[in-house]
Amino acid sequence: GSERILERGEKMKKQLLLCAGILLIGNLSGCSSHAAKETTDTSGATNDVSIVSVSEPEDVEGFVTPIASSDFEKDTASEAAAGQDSADSESVDTPNIEDLWWESIDGGLRILGYEGFEQELIIPEEIDGQPVIEIGERAFYQNKTLIRVELPDTVKEISEWSFQFCENLEEIDFGNGVETIKESAFYGCISLNRLDFPNTLKEIGISAFMNDENLVEINFSEGLQKINLLSFAGCTALKEVRIPESVESIGESAFEGIQGLTMIGAEGSAAEQFAVNQGLEFRVEEM
Repeated sequence: GSERILERGEKMKKQLLLCAGILLIGNLSGCSSHAAKETTDTSGATNDVSIVSVSEPEDVEGFVTPIASSDFEKDTASEAAAGQDSADSESVDTPNIEDLWWESIDGGLRILGYEGFEQELIIPEEIDGQPVIEIGERAFYQNKTLIRVELPDTVKEISEWSFQFCENLEEIDFGNGVETIKESAFYGCISLNRLDFPNTLKEIGISAFMNDENLVEINFSEGLQKINLLSFAGCTALKEVRIPESVESIGESAFEGIQGLTMIGAEGSAAEQFAVNQGLEFRVEEM
């Protein structure tokens, strides 16, 4: 009887151990499953953050793709270069007005002086919204650097001694507005070799171009009325000059000191009378 009791006790012990084992395995499986779920959720959350911040910003509404610093610097450098090119381009066509000084007069501005060192100067039509209408007395007197000067169409008058003794000045563009060139305005500009006057010009002042010894060509325009005395005296390189019929008066000695000068003009004109009085050769212009 005791042996059967022991046998039944062993059997029940084994069954209890088996049940305990099954329960332990189930718990471990459930925990594992739960942990796996949490890992998946956490991974998913991590993936969501990754998607927003890095992977696919174009899929997120309102997201702006950041610019890499190298790209930003490159674009900024390109814009700066373009801006510099634009500034350089403008500087070719637009003078540095800081080198000019001026004053206000009736109707606009008068240029009083120039402190720059450029070889070519283009004077602007306007400064601070006011038209440049006059080149003042001695504005460029004895300038040694200028080779070419361009005047705007707004300039009506070139005053006394404006460019006197600008020894390196080779070319002057008068524009299409100058009406009066006053006394000694270009006296002693020994490098000038050609003059093309606009048809707006009415009067050339006393000794305006006197002693411009390398001047070889003058193109007067119809509309010119008066050439004052000594205007072109000492321009020894001149060989011939055509005087338009519109000229009514030529001052005494206007072309003094020019050997072998031939004057061309209309028959019966002021030019013919001047040539006769000065003992110059005169040739009637062929029409």
